Amino acid sequence: MLSSLLLSAVGTIRLTACERPWLPAEIGQLTHLRSLHVRYSKLRQIPEEIGQLVHLERLHLDHNHLEALPMSLWQLPNLRYLHLDHNHLTEVPPEIGQLQNLRSLELSMDSNR
Repeated sequence: MLSSLLLSAVGTIRLTACERPWLPAEIGQLTHLRSLHVRYSKLRQIPEEIGQLVHLERLHLDHNHLEALPMSLWQLPNLRYLHLDHNHLTEVPPEIGQLQNLRSLELSMDSNR
């Protein structure tokens, strides 16, 4: 129980060069998370539970292997910085316009797909 309380209070997570190609669905339980950085980590997918991180302001997912993004990502009310460059994305979904507080977007498209 104490570990659950401590984890829910985490404000920032930085993961670099991890070999795990996914984030656990439990990421949605980190209710106070404001900044999530998963870079150079071979990440292939993001769980829908990312949409539960209503306090998230910074999301850095650059230099991974993402081909698509969950629809719940576009529902994050406080997201201000979104870095998606150097992935395998081929389009920007129109739902990105729902991010009313977005101030910085870093994005590059995979032209080889």
